[in-house]
Amino acid sequence: MTTESSIGSDLSGLWAADCKPHYIIDWDSTLCQKETLDFMAELVLSGPELEKFQAFTDQGMGGDVPFSESLAKRFTMLRVSRAQVDEAGKLLAKQLDPTALARRSCIEKNQDRIHVVSGGFEELIMPSLSMLGIKRDHVHANQFMYDEYDYVIGANPDRLTAKDDGKAAQVEALCLEGLKVVIGDGHNDLRIKELGCADIFIAYTRHQSRDKVVAGADAIVDSFAEPLLT
Repeated sequence: MTTESSIGSDLSGLWAADCKPHYIIDWDSTLCQKETLDFMAELVLSGPELEKFQAFTDQGMGGDVPFSESLAKRFTMLRVSRAQVDEAGKLLAKQLDPTALARRSCIEKNQDRIHVVSGGFEELIMPSLSMLGIKRDHVHANQFMYDEYDYVIGANPDRLTAKDDGKAAQVEALCLEGLKVVIGDGHNDLRIKELGCADIFIAYTRHQSRDKVVAGADAIVDSFAEPLLT
């Protein structure tokens, strides 16, 4: 059953007050305000091409097409250099969710129980980590592959997060003991719970609200305020 709320008492019944859950948190449109691959596409695309690229993102995140298909379609349109990737990573550090930034001390205090599991790319995530207090080895994300001229040609296929239902497989591989709470905006976040790899799914709607995702959530929030991340 879905509970509509910002944050607060509606979450109190989802786990005991003295419980210390593991948090599995999405990056794009959750800890970061942007869909990071879309943000990078804005450096090289515009007009109808950019709109088409963003539509492929929405199809994958909304669960209308498999994630791997959405990702492959976007890479057919994207030609960016390693230097442009680096530039995008630096710019995205200014796009972090303000309510998450406000909880930095809490995140750092509980960083052993907080994992970022993202279908985004570590090259666009890592430059921002220190601002949130998240451990680098607790980021599980995709990795760009480059051609001989240092242009992006796709995602490393060995990363679990590049595959359909790869987020669920990644969480399972972490072998976390105890209550597992997923927070995210995408269908692939919801699937972590649906496939039995987490106990609770909280839809994060501050930056994106997707009908299928919200419908399957145990709760809906638009802030990282307490009691989350404690």
